[in-house]
Amino acid sequence: MKIIAIAAGKGGVGKSTAAVNLALALKESGSACAIIDADLYGPSIANMLGVQASIKEEEGYIIPASGLGVQYVSLALFPFGKNPSIVRAPIANHIIGEFLEKVRWNNIDYLLIDFPPGTGDIQLTIMQKISLDGVVLISTPQLVSLLDVKKAFGMFSQMEVPVLGMVENMSYFENGMEKHYIFGKGHVEAFCKEQKIPLLGSIPIEERVTECCDKGISLINKYPNSSSSLSYIKIQKNLEQELFKSLNTFDQSIGDFKILWKN
Repeated sequence: MKIIAIAAGKGGVGKSTAAVNLALALKESGSACAIIDADLYGPSIANMLGVQASIKEEEGYIIPASGLGVQYVSLALFPFGKNPSIVRAPIANHIIGEFLEKVRWNNIDYLLIDFPPGTGDIQLTIMQKISLDGVVLISTPQLVSLLDVKKAFGMFSQMEVPVLGMVENMSYFENGMEKHYIFGKGHVEAFCKEQKIPLLGSIPIEERVTECCDKGISLINKYPNSSSSLSYIKIQKNLEQELFKSLNTFDQSIGDFKILWKN
């Protein structure tokens, strides 16, 4: 199982939307995928996956819900999860600990963790409790968004979590054959080049994305040939390539060629 953080350091950039659609793209490629909704103060994964179930427990373990073929756990599944989440950091960290250690996943290949905004307690708790295989950073094109993403990049670098790449969300609007860069252009790509990390892909502004997330239906299945679906499929393929690279280390320091596998 590969564990990947989906993070931004900022709210409102479409991080949860990206997590859901990336999970759906992975599922369509044949992988079993699950999501932990770690954004306790604004859980939205349940709605996007189209299931408003109640949490179940079995022998002290949480049984995840499933929507659109993706397993997930979220505070929204609990009876109190529909109310405003007014909890102090110790309680929030306890809840996250339960999500990380006491969920009985069913044979998954990928576990995506939808990080909350910021660089605080919940983020540190996750990174201290489990070993992440990497992080995908989400940003919108404007500099104001990128400022917070840079802080998240710094946090993951300090915690020695590999940054697998970035996704630029709301990248452009298509009007016929023309692309209109409403929020600017080039800042995310320049940052990726500066930090030597890949730009995994760009997601256009498209009404179909909003429709599917609001109604809890699969964008990949309903609109497979849309620009946004094709973008997510491209991101999924690029991500798996980056994961493959990160799992291999080449040691040529003494003239011998070795492949060291990191499980």
